[in-house]
Amino acid sequence: MTHPKDLVLTRMFAVPRSIVWKAWTNPVELAKWFGPAMFTNPVCEVDLRVGGKMRIEMQDPQGNRYPMSATYEEIDPPSKLVFRSGALEDENGKPQLEVRNTVTFEEIDGQTKITMKADVLADIGPAHMALEGQKEGWSGSFDKLATLLTAN
Repeated sequence: MTHPKDLVLTRMFAVPRSIVWKAWTNPVELAKWFGPAMFTNPVCEVDLRVGGKMRIEMQDPQGNRYPMSATYEEIDPPSKLVFRSGALEDENGKPQLEVRNTVTFEEIDGQTKITMKADVLADIGPAHMALEGQKEGWSGSFDKLATLLTAN
């Protein structure tokens, strides 16, 4: 079943796949680009194994923090990552937004094509508003990733 806010983004990066893979799987690199433009990530933890967790706290320019956690469901280095993310926890700690993210990495003539598919699994309450900015947020993340990759 599809959700009206499911998202597919594709982007080319002018570096080999191994470098892009590292940017997605190394917490130091991930913290530099993950999240919308103008956001930072003071907390970024990665346990890269099936069943392992990712935890990121995105921070906006005003200092508000937005925690996100994820569980890795599939890892096929350096071709594919699948993780189920949750955000906007309610008073009982249950995420009001859950998304399964499938990211594929395809090397083409020394460059890397990323296809990121976000399948919305649950959106309750304020999650609707977060989903309104999903495309812009991921696009901003990819812009930051491109800048990081070309600077190295």
